[in-house]
Amino acid sequence: MILDLTHSRTRLICEGPDAERYLGGQVSQDLALVTTTHAMPACVCTAKGKLEAEIVIARVGENAFLIDAPADLAETIAPRLDKYLIADDCQILDAPAVGAHLHIPGMVQTPPPLAEAAPAGTRMHTAWRLGRVGLDILLPEGADPASL
Repeated sequence: MILDLTHSRTRLICEGPDAERYLGGQVSQDLALVTTTHAMPACVCTAKGKLEAEIVIARVGENAFLIDAPADLAETIAPRLDKYLIADDCQILDAPAVGAHLHIPGMVQTPPPLAEAAPAGTRMHTAWRLGRVGLDILLPEGADPASL
């Protein structure tokens, strides 16, 4: 089973020298556990602990994180994360458009044939979705998912 999450998710980038410290203060996850190959679920909460969003965070560089949220939060998640960004040296940006965002439940590592067939610019990481870990594949814009 392969799930197509291309249009059901919104994606942001939090980047800058203070990105890990700032984003770590805004979400319920220890960002030290987030790597370029393993994304983690997290919650964005109010100061009083009320849930505002359930997101998935993946590291995309030393000082950059991909924030993956439900599409219905497209208009609210960036302003919410930007709200407390005062003295930190980082920014919240729209992530580059993806050609496809696929998820394969139960797959816990990237098989070598899949990695070799992936077009340049493809990002792959494990992510917890639907109650279990699986492989997220984000193809660059213009890439054909059938090529995998």
